[in-house]
Amino acid sequence: MLPATLANFMAGETYGGTAAVTWQPLSRWRLQMHYAHLQMDLALKPGGTDAGALNVAGNSPRSQAAVRSYLELPGNFSLYTGVRYVAQLPTQRVPSYTVVDLSLEWRAKGRPLRASFTVGNLNDDRHLEFGGDTYIERSAFVRISSAF
Repeated sequence: MLPATLANFMAGETYGGTAAVTWQPLSRWRLQMHYAHLQMDLALKPGGTDAGALNVAGNSPRSQAAVRSYLELPGNFSLYTGVRYVAQLPTQRVPSYTVVDLSLEWRAKGRPLRASFTVGNLNDDRHLEFGGDTYIERSAFVRISSAF
Protein backbone atom coordinates (compact mmCIF):
# COMPACT_ATOMS: atom_id res chain seq x y z
CA MET A 1 0.00 0.00 0.00
CA LEU A 2 1.20 3.41 -0.85
CA PRO A 3 0.41 6.27 1.43
CA ALA A 4 -1.92 8.72 -0.29
CA THR A 5 -3.16 12.10 0.83
CA LEU A 6 -6.11 13.83 -0.76
CA ALA A 7 -6.42 17.52 -0.06
CA ASN A 8 -7.48 20.59 -1.99
CA PHE A 9 -5.39 23.03 0.07
CA MET A 10 -8.21 25.55 0.09
CA ALA A 11 -9.54 27.73 2.82
CA GLY A 12 -12.46 30.06 2.85
CA GLU A 13 -15.94 30.91 3.95
CA THR A 14 -19.35 30.42 2.48
CA TYR A 15 -22.39 32.28 3.62
CA GLY A 16 -25.82 33.15 2.36
CA GLY A 17 -29.44 32.73 3.12
CA THR A 18 -32.87 31.94 1.84
CA ALA A 19 -36.09 33.87 2.24
CA ALA A 20 -39.51 32.46 1.42
CA VAL A 21 -42.86 34.20 1.68
CA THR A 22 -46.34 32.88 1.03
CA TRP A 23 -49.11 35.40 0.48
CA GLN A 24 -52.77 34.65 -0.15
CA PRO A 25 -54.39 37.82 -1.55
CA LEU A 26 -57.66 35.96 -2.25
CA SER A 27 -59.15 32.75 -0.87
CA ARG A 28 -58.61 31.06 -4.26
CA TRP A 29 -55.19 32.55 -5.06
CA ARG A 30 -51.88 31.90 -3.33
CA LEU A 31 -48.45 33.31 -4.21
CA GLN A 32 -45.09 31.97 -3.07
CA MET A 33 -41.89 33.95 -3.44
CA HIS A 34 -38.39 32.59 -2.82
CA TYR A 35 -34.94 34.11 -2.93
CA ALA A 36 -31.60 32.44 -2.15
CA HIS A 37 -28.11 33.94 -2.09
CA LEU A 38 -24.80 32.07 -1.78
CA GLN A 39 -21.42 33.73 -1.45
CA MET A 40 -18.17 31.74 -1.56
CA ASP A 41 -14.89 33.43 -0.63
CA LEU A 42 -12.18 30.83 -1.28
CA ALA A 43 -8.39 30.98 -1.48
CA LEU A 44 -5.51 28.54 -1.74
CA LYS A 45 -3.66 27.75 1.47
CA PRO A 46 0.09 28.38 1.51
CA GLY A 47 1.73 25.64 -0.53
CA GLY A 48 -1.40 24.93 -2.52
CA THR A 49 -0.87 24.68 -6.25
CA ASP A 50 -4.28 23.64 -7.60
CA ALA A 51 -5.62 26.99 -8.80
CA GLY A 52 -8.38 25.10 -10.63
CA ALA A 53 -9.85 24.06 -7.29
CA LEU A 54 -10.99 27.65 -6.82
CA ASN A 55 -13.44 27.12 -9.68
CA VAL A 56 -15.78 25.32 -7.26
CA ALA A 57 -17.26 28.72 -6.39
CA GLY A 58 -18.40 29.09 -10.00
CA ASN A 59 -20.31 25.81 -9.96
CA SER A 60 -23.13 27.18 -7.82
CA PRO A 61 -25.37 30.10 -8.70
CA ARG A 62 -24.88 33.15 -6.51
CA SER A 63 -28.59 34.03 -6.66
CA GLN A 64 -31.83 32.21 -7.32
CA ALA A 65 -35.34 33.62 -7.20
CA ALA A 66 -38.80 32.25 -7.91
CA VAL A 67 -42.43 33.33 -7.88
CA ARG A 68 -45.16 30.69 -7.98
CA SER A 69 -48.86 31.35 -8.39
CA TYR A 70 -51.62 28.86 -7.52
CA LEU A 71 -55.10 29.89 -8.65
CA GLU A 72 -58.29 27.89 -8.09
CA LEU A 73 -60.66 28.41 -11.03
CA PRO A 74 -64.36 27.56 -11.47
CA GLY A 75 -65.29 24.10 -12.74
CA ASN A 76 -62.71 22.24 -10.61
CA PHE A 77 -59.81 23.73 -12.57
CA SER A 78 -56.62 25.16 -11.13
CA LEU A 79 -53.82 27.12 -12.77
CA TYR A 80 -50.20 27.01 -11.70
CA THR A 81 -47.68 29.52 -13.04
CA GLY A 82 -44.05 29.55 -11.97
CA VAL A 83 -41.21 31.88 -12.88
CA ARG A 84 -37.69 31.23 -11.67
CA TYR A 85 -34.37 32.96 -12.21
CA VAL A 86 -30.96 31.33 -11.76
CA ALA A 87 -27.73 33.35 -11.88
CA GLN A 88 -24.84 32.31 -14.08
CA LEU A 89 -22.46 29.43 -13.42
CA PRO A 90 -19.20 30.97 -14.66
CA THR A 91 -17.04 27.87 -14.22
CA GLN A 92 -19.41 25.84 -16.37
CA ARG A 93 -19.97 28.71 -18.84
CA VAL A 94 -23.71 28.68 -18.19
CA PRO A 95 -25.34 32.11 -18.50
CA SER A 96 -28.11 33.20 -16.17
CA TYR A 97 -31.55 32.10 -17.25
CA THR A 98 -35.23 32.56 -16.48
CA VAL A 99 -37.81 29.79 -16.82
CA VAL A 100 -41.59 30.08 -17.02
CA ASP A 101 -43.74 27.00 -16.34
CA LEU A 102 -47.52 26.72 -16.67
CA SER A 103 -49.95 23.97 -15.72
CA LEU A 104 -53.73 23.72 -15.99
CA GLU A 105 -55.32 20.94 -13.94
CA TRP A 106 -58.86 19.58 -13.70
CA ARG A 107 -60.05 17.48 -10.74
CA ALA A 108 -63.19 15.37 -10.90
CA LYS A 109 -65.60 16.34 -8.16
CA GLY A 110 -65.90 13.61 -5.54
CA ARG A 111 -63.54 11.24 -7.39
CA PRO A 112 -59.79 10.69 -7.25
CA LEU A 113 -59.37 11.56 -10.94
CA ARG A 114 -57.11 14.36 -12.22
CA ALA A 115 -56.02 15.54 -15.64
CA SER A 116 -53.46 18.22 -16.36
CA PHE A 117 -51.67 19.91 -19.23
CA THR A 118 -48.23 21.30 -18.43
CA VAL A 119 -45.74 23.36 -20.44
CA GLY A 120 -42.22 23.72 -19.09
CA ASN A 121 -39.76 26.37 -20.25
CA LEU A 122 -42.60 28.28 -21.91
CA ASN A 123 -40.58 31.44 -22.49
CA ASP A 124 -37.66 29.87 -24.33
CA ASP A 125 -37.25 26.95 -26.73
CA ARG A 126 -34.20 25.78 -24.72
CA HIS A 127 -31.65 26.97 -22.20
CA LEU A 128 -28.41 25.70 -20.75
CA GLU A 129 -28.55 24.60 -17.10
CA PHE A 130 -25.37 22.59 -16.66
CA GLY A 131 -21.92 22.57 -18.17
CA GLY A 132 -21.24 21.07 -21.55
CA ASP A 133 -24.14 20.77 -23.94
CA THR A 134 -26.92 19.85 -21.51
CA TYR A 135 -29.84 21.92 -22.74
CA ILE A 136 -33.27 21.87 -21.19
CA GLU A 137 -35.79 22.16 -23.98
CA ARG A 138 -39.36 23.38 -23.89
CA SER A 139 -41.65 20.50 -22.99
CA ALA A 140 -45.37 19.85 -22.92
CA PHE A 141 -47.22 16.88 -21.54
CA VAL A 142 -50.63 15.65 -20.48
CA ARG A 143 -51.05 13.68 -17.27
CA ILE A 144 -54.09 11.71 -16.19
CA SER A 145 -54.06 10.07 -12.78
CA SER A 146 -56.44 8.27 -10.52
CA ALA A 147 -56.14 6.56 -7.16
CA PHE A 148 -58.17 3.38 -6.87
